[in-house]
Amino acid sequence: MNTKKLSERIDSVRNSRYSIAIYVATVFAFTILLILVGLDLCLLSMILAVLAILIPLKFYKEPNFKKVVAAGALSILIMALVGTVFHVHILYSQEPAILESDTLLNGSVDGIYGDTSTIFNFTVEVGLETTVNHTVYLNLTYTGDDGASQMSHHEMTSMEGDVYFFATSLEERQYLYHFTLGTTVDNETTWETTPKGFGPLVISERTAFVNIFIMRLTSPVIIFFLFVSLLWWKRGLEESRRSSTKGLDEKESALDDSCPECGALMDGRDICPDCGHGKGGEDHTTKKDRIKCPDCRHLIVTDNESCPYCGADVR
Repeated sequence: MNTKKLSERIDSVRNSRYSIAIYVATVFAFTILLILVGLDLCLLSMILAVLAILIPLKFYKEPNFKKVVAAGALSILIMALVGTVFHVHILYSQEPAILESDTLLNGSVDGIYGDTSTIFNFTVEVGLETTVNHTVYLNLTYTGDDGASQMSHHEMTSMEGDVYFFATSLEERQYLYHFTLGTTVDNETTWETTPKGFGPLVISERTAFVNIFIMRLTSPVIIFFLFVSLLWWKRGLEESRRSSTKGLDEKESALDDSCPECGALMDGRDICPDCGHGKGGEDHTTKKDRIKCPDCRHLIVTDNESCPYCGADVR
């Protein structure tokens, strides 16, 4: 497709009654492309805010700034909704993981979904001789009320020989869990830990949806409105500059067409009708064509009713 045809298609989109929908669809397509090429999701949220403005403004050359802002805001909202739906679907379709290290085996929880009344049973096997002094802990990581990551440690109880368990109900939060083994030999304790597993998830799908949607929406919205504010400020400066320079071209043109001797407008004439001088300053009058102004004593054309130099009445 040549440049002319592309320009014609962009013009047709810009003039279409569905232009905002097309802008949003284009932003969506670019975003999906970036996801497919493996762009980091945190970085994507920032790029999305910029794409939501630049695609209608620069690619489609939309002159209506309100339509640009509307298309951008709608793009961010739709992408946040779509991302949240997929995030929640993945979140609530996981199975309990099996966590293991060199000595800790088959660490798991009997379920990763529930509410505050659910009892979660954590179990792990320890592949050590029973004569070795050791302690097994369940570790739960979660986000505290202050927004900081916190961890609680719970000593597990031996259930059947080398199998340890811990049963508990949990507060309404999203957790990660892992197991830790401490072995003591000659008064020295060494620690071994498993990888972290997802869960338990002690929140409803509706609460999770709202929390994730707000999380996905916050960063793009902040960047979007900062970018919009910057563009609005820039457009204001350009408008102010245009207003301040309005009429300068006409004034400059008028100055170019003024008499170099008395400053009167010549209206395209070669000889000034007021003082009789030409554009080059040459005097085209004769003595009988001129009189002296009684006030400023300049020579002026006799046909003048007032002096072009001082404005005095010479009739």
